[in-house]
Amino acid sequence: MSVRGVVTLLLVVVVGGLPAATASAATASAGRRAVLDRIGGGAQPAAVARATAEAPPCGSSTVAGTAADDPPGDGESGRPAEIARVTADLDASCVLRVTVSVLNRPGNDLGATDVIAFFLDTDENAATGAAHLEGADAAVLIAGSDGPDGQPFLTPWSAVKGQFDVDDAVDVAAQGLGFALPVDALRAMPGTAVGIRAVSLVVEGEASYRDVAPDAGTVPLRLPVAYATRAARATSTPGIAGRAVVGSTLRCEPPSWDVAPRALSFQWLRGRTSQVVGLLPAYDPTFADAGTTLRCSVTAVTGAEDELVLSQPAFSAAVRVRGVAPVRLARPRIRGVPRVGATLTCHAGRWRGRETTRYAWLRDGRAVPGARRRVYRTATRDAGHALACRVTAVNRWGRTVVTTRTVRVR
Repeated sequence: MSVRGVVTLLLVVVVGGLPAATASAATASAGRRAVLDRIGGGAQPAAVARATAEAPPCGSSTVAGTAADDPPGDGESGRPAEIARVTADLDASCVLRVTVSVLNRPGNDLGATDVIAFFLDTDENAATGAAHLEGADAAVLIAGSDGPDGQPFLTPWSAVKGQFDVDDAVDVAAQGLGFALPVDALRAMPGTAVGIRAVSLVVEGEASYRDVAPDAGTVPLRLPVAYATRAARATSTPGIAGRAVVGSTLRCEPPSWDVAPRALSFQWLRGRTSQVVGLLPAYDPTFADAGTTLRCSVTAVTGAEDELVLSQPAFSAAVRVRGVAPVRLARPRIRGVPRVGATLTCHAGRWRGRETTRYAWLRDGRAVPGARRRVYRTATRDAGHALACRVTAVNRWGRTVVTTRTVRVR
């Protein structure tokens, strides 16, 4: 029967990851290539390369399973060795298991010339895999022998080579007549589905033939899989980089996590009350922070977009913020008409971090005795001279002195 017409057994996947690329020895690659050629997985027209974006790894999953029976006598020649049942399940630790039952094979063991292959579609995109296998982009193969069946191996589809690439194949665990592997090994992205496009049994000998399951025309089987994404746990403590001084920039350095997060959330907390003062990775301490402590917290976000999971926040050690002398924002100035007998007022200007202000009037650059108030009344002795006001802004960390421009008394 045509593989293109087989029923698809779907596994709905919420999270996944990328498989490790393992370099196989030349002899192993040659042996695997021979097995693949026997099953008919050789070179085909090249397909579009699939996306390789990483996804968060699976933390845990909801247990689920399904099975499909394959009618007897539907093999190519009607000979007795054929697939009877395909079973798939996903356990709580995100391990996918797929097994088959084969008729007329004692102990469900393959014969010495048998090969069985599981063709998988991991992205629901027929254009990114083997066209003759409805877009299958990974395969698990098992070769029979006179003794125990061979080691199952997973081989990805190569769009460049137009075939399943045994050079990137990796061994997977045997599970009865089938295999068990972490879903992360299939590069399945959140929200996609892993489909079993075909299970193909090839028997070689005097009368070679194959049986493919599930059969065409049967009702498609679906296995909904809900990944119970758990919250990430911090395996280290956040850090704070930078000088804890007003006007500087502090950066919250995230901790390590036991599960790769899809996003991080930050908070900056002030003092014993943990007042939230910032929500970004960086924070510039202000005069309101001077003399208090700051710490940052980091929360990891995992899971799919429709079911996000937040971790417990991880807190950094607290740092005490040191203040600085007042910072001038606008220069002081003198208001009033500079003539004998007039009243002049010294406006202190605008400041940041100022706690107290001191004034001193200057005549030709020298302090006027007793003139230490904000208001100054000019006298005959000021006529023809230049007056200025010196403003001293003070806080507990220092002082800043600024002098106004001069005005000449008429």
